[in-house]
Amino acid sequence: MQIKKGFFTLEMIFLGLLGVILFVVMEFNYLLFHSFIEIFAIVIFFTTFLITVISRKIVESSLLLLIGISSISYAFLDLLHLLTYQGMGVFIAIDTNIPTQFWIAARYFQSISFLIGLLFSRKHVNSVLVLAINMVLVTFILLSIFTFSIFPDCYVEGDGLTLFKIISEYIISGFYGLSIYLLFRKRKKIDSHIYIFFQTALVLNIISELLFSFYTDVYGLTNFFGHVLKFFACYCFMKSIIMTFLKNPVNLLVFSLKKHERELKQELLSKDILIKDIHHRVKNNLQMISSLIILQSHEIQDEETLTVFQELQDRIQSFSLLHRHIYQSPDLSQISLESYLTQLVQYLKESINVKKEILMEIEIADVMVSTKIAINCALIITELYSNAMKHAFNHQESGKISICISQLESNHLELTFKDNGMTKIALDSLYNSKNLGFQLVLAGVEQLRGKLALVVNDGLQVIIKFPLDGKNSKNLSNHVDF
Repeated sequence: MQIKKGFFTLEMIFLGLLGVILFVVMEFNYLLFHSFIEIFAIVIFFTTFLITVISRKIVESSLLLLIGISSISYAFLDLLHLLTYQGMGVFIAIDTNIPTQFWIAARYFQSISFLIGLLFSRKHVNSVLVLAINMVLVTFILLSIFTFSIFPDCYVEGDGLTLFKIISEYIISGFYGLSIYLLFRKRKKIDSHIYIFFQTALVLNIISELLFSFYTDVYGLTNFFGHVLKFFACYCFMKSIIMTFLKNPVNLLVFSLKKHERELKQELLSKDILIKDIHHRVKNNLQMISSLIILQSHEIQDEETLTVFQELQDRIQSFSLLHRHIYQSPDLSQISLESYLTQLVQYLKESINVKKEILMEIEIADVMVSTKIAINCALIITELYSNAMKHAFNHQESGKISICISQLESNHLELTFKDNGMTKIALDSLYNSKNLGFQLVLAGVEQLRGKLALVVNDGLQVIIKFPLDGKNSKNLSNHVDF
């Protein structure tokens, strides 16, 4: 998010004039100056709390949630600091020590919540639990100051600041310094507008705390500059968080959605890698099974048994090729039908070795199909090719087989398998009740939700029409022509 240069300059001039006005007010009435600074901070913190609570369901940033919910504690403790401040007259018999104790408590709350928010920015924040912890800690501070008087003294009349107060200011500054470092490391994950103003607020808070570590007079010049810096720090805090919620809620949602998108893409990538690895392993296992079948077939002398082994190997190979195409495909849900079936037919041609001149014509539409369609087409072609090579050309020295898959206008595919062999023998073998191959063809057609037609005309022609979307095929008649 870019900051407009003209607006930025005007804003700086306004803040400079405001600093001068605050100095004039301080010279006129320090108590009025102090009240203005504290009320401004209280309003900022309380508003931050309300907006965070209202928007907590759409805010995914743990940092914003933790700081926003904890802001109610800063606001309440700063309010007590204001009301107990020397000269306010709200509480009777209150010395300078008590408002200083509330100041230190509020700054500890603020610096620690910033640091925890940055340390656990990737953790889920339970809003109710954070609010409950804040309430318990604030209650403990109130009891330790008003009831049990166990909170360490921070200011002693005549002596000034105590060692505890001075050391605490340095510790708080250290917490802010760590927050600056952690925020710098996360700068690429945070909106630039929020980052610039948030870092500025942290730097101003550090300078302010250092000034508060060595003042001697609560109405002195050092105290004045410390409060002015607190005012500007709260202003930057307001710009980084409150204005982000009020002026740019869409940007906040978009930033959160982009973060989720990156996480989902990474998760999907991991799953794709895992699924591809599974397909690769399945393919290797099928290849191993096929190799074992080949080894076993070398010991078989019976021709009929050898044929059964060969058919089994062909079916396994069709599955193996499918898994190979899946893990090599960029889309795990679809594969290229042309590439897959062309390789399958080439394998079948080399595998089923017959001493005849069989011309192969292959024309496969270049379409992406689901794995379900691909494997059923492969099984159908494997069985029809095997049947044709065994029965259609027994009394011929040459022949021709055509395999065509074309895409129809009605979002259907048409698979045509045709040979010019001995039709009656091939047809009888298909209709043989003991023929497992034809049973697999019928099962494949059913899985494709398609319709099958057998056409006898200068050979046997098998036509199967089926939908690309896998739904029931309409307006396709199931018929056999002779």
